[in-house]
Amino acid sequence: MAKLIVIQGGREKSLDFIDDFVFVGSADDCAIRVQGPGVGAKHCQILRASGAYRVVDLGFPAGTHVNHEKVTQRDLHNGDSLRVGDTTILFKGGATAEPMAAAAPAVARTPAEAAAQKMAANPPPPRRPSTRAGAQRPEPKEIHVAPQLQKAARERHVMTRQNAKKGGLTGPQAFAVIAGVVLLLVIVGIAVMKSLGNSGFDQQQWELADKLMAQWRRADAIAALKAVPADSPNYRMVQEKLAELEAMSEVAQDMNYQKNGTRAWDSLSQLVMQRLDPNSGMFASKYKNDRPAQARYIVYRCEEFLQKYGKHDRVEGVKQMMAKYKAEAPTTPMSFHEVYVQSDSDRARREFSKAWTALKDWETANAGQSTADVKRLFEDIHNSARDYWKEESDYAKKQIEKNNLGQALSYFERASKRLVAMPDLHGQAKQATDDLVRLAKQMNITLEKADLSE
Repeated sequence: MAKLIVIQGGREKSLDFIDDFVFVGSADDCAIRVQGPGVGAKHCQILRASGAYRVVDLGFPAGTHVNHEKVTQRDLHNGDSLRVGDTTILFKGGATAEPMAAAAPAVARTPAEAAAQKMAANPPPPRRPSTRAGAQRPEPKEIHVAPQLQKAARERHVMTRQNAKKGGLTGPQAFAVIAGVVLLLVIVGIAVMKSLGNSGFDQQQWELADKLMAQWRRADAIAALKAVPADSPNYRMVQEKLAELEAMSEVAQDMNYQKNGTRAWDSLSQLVMQRLDPNSGMFASKYKNDRPAQARYIVYRCEEFLQKYGKHDRVEGVKQMMAKYKAEAPTTPMSFHEVYVQSDSDRARREFSKAWTALKDWETANAGQSTADVKRLFEDIHNSARDYWKEESDYAKKQIEKNNLGQALSYFERASKRLVAMPDLHGQAKQATDDLVRLAKQMNITLEKADLSE
């Protein structure tokens, strides 16, 4: 079993490679958490397939280095050193066998032994009979054959030739046999060349699939492997890789849904302890005399959870929490102070449309009470949203430069959703999304959205 030895700040810890893949990055759910300038939430991925291991860089500024060389993807071997940010990861994939050294020849201790060894290593060639003039040669012996034996031998030779002529192949038959052999050789040659051609095609598709996976284009990678013909000698191996990618896609989607839902539940629980539970160590005294308003905000956050994660296993707990604090929440309209506090929270979570809409609703319900504070709050929300859009568009442009169009699309669509209540910024995000989809169609690329951890 492979191991990953993580070295951070002079400390080491060993991690057994049990799953088919692990993420390295700054996100909480990464198996190996790494900090540092330019390190991404999901910075790189280490994969296992058919007993081999590979690291794939996911395109963040800090890059991924293997044995002091910056790589986009690289097969891993025993003893390889990975560096991400301020962390070094040693890959241990099992011991490697050293080649056996050839046995050294024995050393001669005396001149006689040395001469014997030399003669044994280079024996003299066999002697040929002498052909020099005057050499005596043995006289050939005269052989006498009885006349009866000579006649019998002639008769046997004649019978053998007649039998061969009767049972042999005629001219047309010999031509047919030769033509059949030639045709068989041609068929075998075509089959061999086709096999070699398919093998090369398989290798090209395999390398293309790896490149597309590194660009978050899982759908295109699957399509590349599906293009391998069924008569390919590597078809079975390709099908196993294809099933692995499809299963990984489904598992990843479910894992991300569960992970994000659990994170939202944890945030909601901490919010309750901070604002409504005086017995918790997280309770802030500034909420002590504002319990009804805080209860109303908790109900608002519970409704938001149910809209986004209605199939999560924490749904029942959220419903019970909402029912409990709904009884404490006031039925009167929200005050401007409540709207202001809720706006701060929504902007911190980058939910700009919700903050904008809540302030608009309050202004409509309280017509004629629009003050300088309300106008200032509108400006603050818009400025925060504009800064956010610039940040998201910069991230997306970097992914476009790396040809990661699916990930860039995810940034644009997320921004468009969060800015829908502000027509000017939403229009820019929508235009960027449409332009990217049009570009992908021109390049014949299937856009596969990436999961962007919140």
